[in-house]
Amino acid sequence: MGKPAIPYLIKGLDHERGSVQYKCAKALGQLGPAAKSARPALEKLLRSRNRDLVLVAKESLEEIGH
Repeated sequence: MGKPAIPYLIKGLDHERGSVQYKCAKALGQLGPAAKSARPALEKLLRSRNRDLVLVAKESLEEIGH
């Protein structure tokens, strides 16, 4: 997985299932600075009621360089 997957992972952040959102956020973080275009979508997850999603979004933003 690499840069070509980023748009699909960003789209996955809006999925109805939290598990899909979590995995996409985690994968984006693992891509690091290459996933900087995901920042707005990850920042949106920070307002989630799901604590796990908030935590993974924070971690991913840090890994991306937010």
